[in-house]
Amino acid sequence: MTATALTIANASGSPWWGTDRGATDEAQAVPLHVIAVAGSYLEAEYGQRIQECRLALSEAVEECSVPDWDGYRAAPANPLSAAWAEKVVTVFPASLGIPHFSFDSDGEALLEWIVAKDRVLSVSVGTDGELRYAARISGFKRTGIEVFADALPAGLAETALRLACR
Repeated sequence: MTATALTIANASGSPWWGTDRGATDEAQAVPLHVIAVAGSYLEAEYGQRIQECRLALSEAVEECSVPDWDGYRAAPANPLSAAWAEKVVTVFPASLGIPHFSFDSDGEALLEWIVAKDRVLSVSVGTDGELRYAARISGFKRTGIEVFADALPAGLAETALRLACR
């Protein structure tokens, strides 16, 4: 019998190692059951995070839905930008947590992760899925403009991971 290593990540992202070295069919099936349970847990955790993000975004849209919502002639929250923001937030690393949602004065959605004074990522989401971002992470600074296409663009993904690794 050959042993096959199975790797899954727990909720904190740390790997869990298991093998299928059991002597019986039932023992060999245990790692598969563990993977199924862990997968269900991670799906539930992911689903809860997405629901929390949707609720926070919805509250920001409601707060910023009228013209001049900020007292400085800000445009109301743009529904297209909000829809893109809902898609975009799902692909950020879960370890970043829920961003603070707000809207720019031009009505575009703004997602911000403020971990500490010198650990910040801000992403403005355009009505066409364009992402404009700025980050300050200790001594590292990055800005960019990217187009969202179902995955984080490489530069923004690297920046988000850098922020997530505390």
